[in-house]
Amino acid sequence: MIGPSVDGVPVEAVGDSLFMGNTSIRSLRLVGVSRVGQRSFHGCANLGSVDLGEDLLLMGVSAFEGCTGLYSVSVPRQTNVVGQGAFRGCKGVEYVYLDGPEVVQEDAFAGCENLRMVLVGPDVKGVRSQAFADCPNLRVLAFNNDCEPGLFPFAWGLATDAFTGMPDGSIVVHAPEKYRGVSGNPYVQMAEDPRYTKFAKNVVYDGTTGVEGIEADADKDHDIFDVSGRKLRNVTNKGVYIINGKKVVK
Repeated sequence: MIGPSVDGVPVEAVGDSLFMGNTSIRSLRLVGVSRVGQRSFHGCANLGSVDLGEDLLLMGVSAFEGCTGLYSVSVPRQTNVVGQGAFRGCKGVEYVYLDGPEVVQEDAFAGCENLRMVLVGPDVKGVRSQAFADCPNLRVLAFNNDCEPGLFPFAWGLATDAFTGMPDGSIVVHAPEKYRGVSGNPYVQMAEDPRYTKFAKNVVYDGTTGVEGIEADADKDHDIFDVSGRKLRNVTNKGVYIINGKKVVK
């Protein structure tokens, strides 16, 4: 754990390159930390889990680049910026939950070769050039039900080359049910816009109940996805599932 203080002195930031290349770190929890500097955890290949806490505002350039042991990334709502290349080359990451941030900078998740699903919260306003470039296994782009019709900004802040380097029409957009039939629906416009159709093949109206990583029982009524990104009504077989943004093994 890093923070909230050391010998009574508040810890508000992790310095640039502080743990760069440290292969002894296997888990990380931030408490009271508002900034992770440039390359702070770059190349920490054995880092398997990260809890970014409730106070993080900024992730610097390449903050977690090359952390190949990470399985999932959850960015809290209060975060303002995920820096350029922050999780670039994190080849083990399969699920990204963007509860925040306002802006996902260039190449932030580029080269996450095993990324399957991105869940997006209502406060995301910009996804920059090649933010998810070269993620060939990405199949699901799902949006939180908190997104209100007529107010949702993400589609308009999405760079046309944010999802380059993947098969054409490979992503299914999961939009909130309340958007069905709404005039000027940004999800439909995104899926029909020729600038985006290369990656978004269709829109499904089901959305997601949240991206906060809530623990859930697979036998109860929750949003359930299999590891290929298909939304399921219930769990019928043994295996690995994503239930309300949480990995569950049944």
